[in-house]
Amino acid sequence: MVRHPPHPTVESHLTFALKYEGLDLAVLKRLFQVTGPAPIEALVRERPTGSYARRIWFLYEWLTGARIDLPDADAGRYVPVVDPELQWSGPEKTASRYRIRDNLPGTPEFCPSGVSHQDSRKIHRP
Repeated sequence: MVRHPPHPTVESHLTFALKYEGLDLAVLKRLFQVTGPAPIEALVRERPTGSYARRIWFLYEWLTGARIDLPDADAGRYVPVVDPELQWSGPEKTASRYRIRDNLPGTPEFCPSGVSHQDSRKIHRP
């Protein structure tokens, strides 16, 4: 149970979702189609080294195919897009523009996702 719900902003809800709920790529894509790039650009300009800001930026560009007019990230530690404790992830690929590790298990056209539970990792293992 989360004690503090997110503030009523796009940034707060996206950050909350990444922290506690994992990714729903269909919802994110639809949200990005409605909001356009402006709130994502503002978020990254305000927090250029923030790990959640850089993940959201990557997801916007990855899902929409549109490039936001931002310089490549030059600071911040490399972080995975998918939290493997929350969801299944794939092999990591470095995305240096955002300083993230793209571990999404697919492409923008088809990216299966599922909830990761410690117990489910034991299923079908000898």
